[in-house]
Formats: sequence, C-alpha cells, structure tokens
Amino acid sequence: MPDGTTTPPRDGSQFRHRKRGTTYTFVGIASVQAAREIKEGHCLAVYRGTDGRLWVRPPGEFFDGRFERLPTAPADEGGTDV
Repeated sequence: MPDGTTTPPRDGSQFRHRKRGTTYTFVGIASVQAAREIKEGHCLAVYRGTDGRLWVRPPGEFFDGRFERLPTAPADEGGTDV
C-alpha cells in the first residue's frame, strides 16, 4: 500500500482528517481506470466488481455506454403466503 501499511483497514472504519477535522468512513481501496488524467476535485463513479474489488472512473466514462444498467429484482413485500 502507498502509505507503508501492510493491510488495509476494514470496510466501515472511521477516519478523521487531521487538518480539517472532518470524519470519513473507509469504503475500500479502488483501482483507477480512466482514459484521461484525473485531478483533485474531479468527481468519480465508484463501482464494485463481482470479485469485490472497487474501481473508479470519471462518470462520463461510466455512463457513456460502456456499462448497461441491469434490471433490479422486485423488492420483497415482507409478506408470506400461507
């Protein structure tokens, strides 16, 4: 890992930015996949593969037709048939 740690923290671990004092929840380590350079302040789409890996890319690359939305399963009404 870039900061010298050997293992990443667990998903959901809380962190505080030392300078600003703002609190963040760690989601995971993501791999960047982008055709263009990414700079500070750019927004990124974050997505998880079926292998559990997190990826990021600019939203324009995510929503430009490279990915297609899959239908969602209907929500369970919570009732049971007797």
